[in-house]
Amino acid sequence: HNSVPIDEGIAAMSDRLGWMLLSFPLPQLGSLRIRVSWFFPLVAGVFAIRFGLAFGLALSGLLMAAVFLHELGHVIAARLTGGSANEIHLTPIGGLAHVQPGRGTSAQIVTAMAGPFVNLLICVAAFPGSYAPEALWGVLNPLELPIGSLSENHLARDLGLITFAVN
Repeated sequence: HNSVPIDEGIAAMSDRLGWMLLSFPLPQLGSLRIRVSWFFPLVAGVFAIRFGLAFGLALSGLLMAAVFLHELGHVIAARLTGGSANEIHLTPIGGLAHVQPGRGTSAQIVTAMAGPFVNLLICVAAFPGSYAPEALWGVLNPLELPIGSLSENHLARDLGLITFAVN
């Protein structure tokens, strides 16, 4: 097994991605350290200006939750396969979980696939075909948001559509 020890891998990654890893800590989740990029508040501000405060904050929150759950999937899979994971960095363009999968090809595959699998599960749970079939084709376009603002009358539906689109 010729993988790089996790601490050496983090140091090398930090050297290459230092600008992206400028972050602040959140409370630990057990032994897992969580850091959030300073770009997240910046993106939340841009979203709030572009889409309005409520919609911008909802979009930012759902994006952060999607990135966090995706990375948590990698962490859980690494630990279940006998590996280790100690830190997650969340950025608006994705996260970075510092994981060391267990030994073997299957452990590496499971760890790599766990994040996208979590996003797939979220999409299945938020699938708009049952509650907003008129919006189904619009939500499948990755270049557009399915709605432009939150409606008080359809808040749950709108949050479901955004959740599906973000994931």
